[in-house]
Amino acid sequence: MIEFCRPFGYNEVYFYGIDEARGEGLKAQRAAWATVQEAGGKSFVACYKGTFEAMGDLLDCAVLASRPDPKEAAKWHGVGSDAFCYAFPQVGNATPDTYRRNFGLVLWKAGFDGAMDYAYQHGFNHVWNDFDSTSCCDHNFSYPTVDGVVGTIQWDGFREAVDDVRYVTTLEQAIEDAPKAKSDLACQARQWLDDLEPDTDDLYAVREQIAQYITRLK
Repeated sequence: MIEFCRPFGYNEVYFYGIDEARGEGLKAQRAAWATVQEAGGKSFVACYKGTFEAMGDLLDCAVLASRPDPKEAAKWHGVGSDAFCYAFPQVGNATPDTYRRNFGLVLWKAGFDGAMDYAYQHGFNHVWNDFDSTSCCDHNFSYPTVDGVVGTIQWDGFREAVDDVRYVTTLEQAIEDAPKAKSDLACQARQWLDDLEPDTDDLYAVREQIAQYITRLK
């Protein structure tokens, strides 16, 4: 598979483990994941706390369920692996602010590398009927059509999360590149970022303040 992908410009190929495995079902994959790495591939999988203690650096990208924990991110980074987030919450809730906060600045503040929430489109029975399943509402960031998709407000929130992280990343770079004459302003901006509370702060005001700092530091 790695050789097949290389001519198309893919230098890294990730192989998915057993979804959300725990206990012996998780540990039983050690030989398979080691074989993947020995062949030059990488592994990723949706998982829970405790996966690091069971698998360590055999997992190259841990897609961790629930609220991102900075301590978990530090564990994975310590062995050169990435920490991603999902199920905080799963897709399907018409609450754009939740997805914006949880997959944007909350993720950044916890030191996580990215997100793989579930799912872009998953209909439990008919994808256009959110009420035809007794177990779960449809997990849809968008709804399919014959020639495209229909978006949702939660998808808009997820997009805004990405943009928020772009803003804060640009500010961090501006702080790092700030000229000596603006070192005091850079320290002020860094302290403001450290004090930022992504769970409660007004995200529109946060983005405005970030833009002001970036402009002043240039």
